[in-house]
Amino acid sequence: MSRGLNKVQIIGHLGKDPGKQYLVKGQQVYIEGRLQTRRWDDKEGQKHTSVEIVANEMMMLGDRRDSTINQNQEMEASSPDNSTVAEDEFPF
Repeated sequence: MSRGLNKVQIIGHLGKDPGKQYLVKGQQVYIEGRLQTRRWDDKEGQKHTSVEIVANEMMMLGDRRDSTINQNQEMEASSPDNSTVAEDEFPF
């Protein structure tokens, strides 16, 4: 008997609001699950195929807004504060 492996792991930012309470567009998430393929014929007889990820695990990693705020705060903290030292004074 042959068995196949059907496992998907992705990390990315949400492209739109999924309509759940805790997730919003732009938020970074980790998704783990499996691929599922669906095939159907439309009214005109055209064949269509859809490949979907059926998630069994999801982890919120953060969102773009938080990372931008944190980067700005880090830049401000690492830049020297020259307002207390006059141009012709030496700090030693």
